[in-house]
Amino acid sequence: MVRAATPAPRPGRTSGAAGKASARSRASCRRASWWIASNANTGRPGRGCSPPEAVALSHAILVSLLDGPQSGYDLGKRFDKTVGYFWKASSQQIYQELHKLADAGAVRAETITQSERPNRIVYQITDHGRAMLATWAEKPTEPPSVKEELLVKLFALGDVDTAALLREVERRRAYHVERLSDYEAVMKKYYPDPHHLSSRKLGRYLGLRMGIQSEISMVAWCDETLKLVKKT
Repeated sequence: MVRAATPAPRPGRTSGAAGKASARSRASCRRASWWIASNANTGRPGRGCSPPEAVALSHAILVSLLDGPQSGYDLGKRFDKTVGYFWKASSQQIYQELHKLADAGAVRAETITQSERPNRIVYQITDHGRAMLATWAEKPTEPPSVKEELLVKLFALGDVDTAALLREVERRRAYHVERLSDYEAVMKKYYPDPHHLSSRKLGRYLGLRMGIQSEISMVAWCDETLKLVKKT
């Protein structure tokens, strides 16, 4: 049995005039955030609103929902194994964004009543959500900012403990070797023949290829770094 979901009460909700003011503020922030997401022109959200970067998580969720309706729990598990490789988000963040998407009309929530298990709320992307994705996809994408603590440490090479830096690079190498192994396993299982893929699968294949090439490059950089630093 399926019925329209009733929004769950949010923790920390205030009452009276303060509660109404808080609700108006949240609504204003949502409108501002979605205006930024849905229009090519730039705009500034009101004071106290989330920065524009927070909207990108909503887009990642909408992209995940293109595969079909999913519960928040299922979406979180799937997110970790797909989009989560290049866009990290906690389960709490995903649920928060799902509420915002539902408020904005970008997803529709339905409650599935289960006799022997707790009811499930399943989310499905709407036509409005698809339109928002289309508008967002047309906007220029800014290169990601780089904050790499390991490189900052290497700038101090010669003035700090070299052995500690070597251990740091070795740990980093092991991390990238593991990720490379994960990516290659996914490639072998889902994309054995990249020349016969649908448009959607091709896009995901290309993202996976970028991940593989990046990990190969990082492993090679770690090997070169270890070799050169050990000579100092």
